[in-house]
Amino acid sequence: MKYSVFSLILPDLDFTEQVLLLKETGWDGIEIRVADLDPAKKSEPYSYWGNRRDGIGPSNLASLVPSIKSACSGAGIAVSALAPYTMANEPEKFFPLAQQAARLDCKLVRIMAPWFGKDARFEDLFASARDGLAIIAGYAGKTGVKAALEIHMNGIAASPSGARRLVDGFNPEHIGITLDPGNMVYEGFEQWPMACQILGPYLAHVHIKNAAWRKHSGEREVPALWKCESAPVSEGYANWSDVMGALRLSGYAGWLSLEDFTSMPHREKLVSILTFLKSL
Repeated sequence: MKYSVFSLILPDLDFTEQVLLLKETGWDGIEIRVADLDPAKKSEPYSYWGNRRDGIGPSNLASLVPSIKSACSGAGIAVSALAPYTMANEPEKFFPLAQQAARLDCKLVRIMAPWFGKDARFEDLFASARDGLAIIAGYAGKTGVKAALEIHMNGIAASPSGARRLVDGFNPEHIGITLDPGNMVYEGFEQWPMACQILGPYLAHVHIKNAAWRKHSGEREVPALWKCESAPVSEGYANWSDVMGALRLSGYAGWLSLEDFTSMPHREKLVSILTFLKSL
């Protein structure tokens, strides 16, 4: 397996600083967040989904490819994936990203399943996502870049079973699934060996993070309210020893990409988590 870090968790570093830090702390690759910065957030403190220093988005990715390649080459860091917020039912947004991924020698672009919100109809969302995936699969075949559907809470593919149902029948060389054990703590948990078996040939990528349910003071009539929150990789509900064992049994040999949201200095976090993972 190969170890990567999702740039999302390094918002106060520019891209060159990110890859140099990964080199210094022993990681193999970087998963690049691709999202245009909201101008209204530029004066705010740096944060995961707000103001950031890397500033890589769909609008400027093509122009930044040479500098990204140069930084990665200089640090000996591979691009494990591009991670935009492209939805499965927005195929027109996938193709230009896949083209740039190919220029970066990156074989994977993240896609998201539609969110299930108020007044949503599952069957309508499912049908639109399947229609979009059919087009995305064609683009993937043309570019040689696989689309990886992330298992994510609050969407229509919150579990391995749900994600497999959504992509079933598509060529796994073109459409895959990102296993995200941390997201599955919130919603969609299925025991790890079964999860890997369900995903089967569609298992294309793995996110490393964890979460746990905790009691909080209730704002309702009940005495307490349970909430799911980020937790250290080694301490949350997802037992990463079991996850790694299930991945090995499945024959998975791809990327493990860190998306840990716990509060810790970057260098300390990257060193301690990589040491923990390799110990497993």
